[in-house]
Amino acid sequence: MSPRRLSWLTGLLFLFCVLALPSAAQAKDEVDLGVITVKDKALAESIRAQLLKGASFETLAKKHSVAPTASRGGRLGIVAMKRVRVEFRQALQGLPANRPSAVVPTEGGYNILMRFAARDQAPAPAQAATQAPARAADPQEKYLLARQQTMAGMEALVAGKFRDAEKNFSQSRGLNPQDSATPFFQEMTLEAATGKVSTKAVSAFAEGFLAMTQGDVKKATELFTKANQMDAKLWQAKLFQANLLAGQGKKDQAKALWKAVLAQKPNTALAYVSLGMVARDEGKPAESRDFFNKALKIIPDMAEAHYNLGGLALYEGNFKEAEHQYRAAIASDPYNDEAHNDLGLALAYQGKVKEAEKQYVKALELNPNLASAHLNLGTLYAQTKRYNQAIDEFTKALAVDPSLVDAHSNLAATYILKEDWPRAIEHADLALKANYPVPEAILRKLEPHRKKAKP
Repeated sequence: MSPRRLSWLTGLLFLFCVLALPSAAQAKDEVDLGVITVKDKALAESIRAQLLKGASFETLAKKHSVAPTASRGGRLGIVAMKRVRVEFRQALQGLPANRPSAVVPTEGGYNILMRFAARDQAPAPAQAATQAPARAADPQEKYLLARQQTMAGMEALVAGKFRDAEKNFSQSRGLNPQDSATPFFQEMTLEAATGKVSTKAVSAFAEGFLAMTQGDVKKATELFTKANQMDAKLWQAKLFQANLLAGQGKKDQAKALWKAVLAQKPNTALAYVSLGMVARDEGKPAESRDFFNKALKIIPDMAEAHYNLGGLALYEGNFKEAEHQYRAAIASDPYNDEAHNDLGLALAYQGKVKEAEKQYVKALELNPNLASAHLNLGTLYAQTKRYNQAIDEFTKALAVDPSLVDAHSNLAATYILKEDWPRAIEHADLALKANYPVPEAILRKLEPHRKKAKP
């Protein structure tokens, strides 16, 4: 059983929605936002073109969107800007009211945003991208600007503008010095600029990276493979090719490539992290832990390594160690929503309820679409007798991820505590229909009420 999905009447149960900027009449940290999400990029571009011509946002949302908000025309209402995921905040910067954003790819699909406020207080993207690091005082703004600079660097590499790319990566590192990937992007760029590796191979790598961020795994894999074939010295291409192959279940090929990377570049911490994750998935925790610790010997504050060590400790029931590792991960990467969520789990298991709640709420501020955090927060609310809030969080979890049938079992348990027997039976049956092992305690409690309901 995953440590992020535990069941709550059998012990402690710990277990996306986009939120959002302001008009003159609103507080400057709020936004009236709409989102249309589709699975096809061409469709998203077509919808954006229709919106630019004046088509109704709500009509198109109801017709095409696959997001939970489709039935209400894609409107999310007025929400706190701090709860909008970073990719969406970037798209909203400088966006006039009632104009569609560029298409924003995420793991959930292709998104078109529209803000219904009268004006935008945020700087335009061009301004944000050219600001010197010292002017970005807010830590979260620094993080976002660093990501912008990294993406700008990749676009410059595709265009063959290596000096511009090096400047972008250098500025990104200044904004977010703890990022573990940008340093080797910068190294790759300098090597290409000085003729140590093929410039064409580096451009192919950058094109693959951009394809990966847009969710086109097939194209990205092909481009990383091409870059590796064009210049075997470009170890970065091997590393990313291996990561994508592993995600496709081709673990033996991936492991061979990671080992080739380490033979070529022994201090590649990311390769050790990837090998550790595969070993963990293969049920080899000791080997996995060894790989993560090797990564930390190279980069002591590497967020990915600390986060994965936290996961091992959490699964093994060593909650204090899990807390330590998750806090170390967050210290290096304060915007890791999963780390905040899982830290909440580690704290909850130790009985630190108030601290756990803060971490779940923080995770949802960073990513309102994190279904497991809604589930965890709902469980905490249920345990502390805040039943209506618990029901709301479980419902949000299901809106984000309908396959998360744990939430149906949790809803059944919560409705039992409210003595709302029809709804408790409804959700228990939905969980059973999905072959979820509803706890016997719930089923026994519902049985007398099932009999009463029969004619």
